[in-house]
Amino acid sequence: MRFSTLIMAALVVSISSFAFAELQNVEVGGNIRIRGNWYDFDRASDTSFIEQRTRLSVKADFTQDVSAFIELDYYNFWGEDFRSLYLTGADFRGSGGNDVDLYQGYIEAKDMWG
Repeated sequence: MRFSTLIMAALVVSISSFAFAELQNVEVGGNIRIRGNWYDFDRASDTSFIEQRTRLSVKADFTQDVSAFIELDYYNFWGEDFRSLYLTGADFRGSGGNDVDLYQGYIEAKDMWG
């Protein structure tokens, strides 16, 4: 429930922040990737889990030369919460929070100086 609320809030904020400009085009996209994994470690133990990555993106073209793009990312194992801290490489489990992260975002400006 918290995840869908965060996604909807981010979508409303991102679209409403662009509302004051005259938009030529707005594209909303995303994907949900669900992957099942099973590992057999020399018959000593079996490990299986299902992972899910959800991404939501919004691209807006203000003019022919100016556009903006933002993509949000959520990654989790089914049944537990897990997230790596990319800067330090540390892995955390069971933090209890549902973290939606900014995967990428940029503003593209073409032909700024003629």
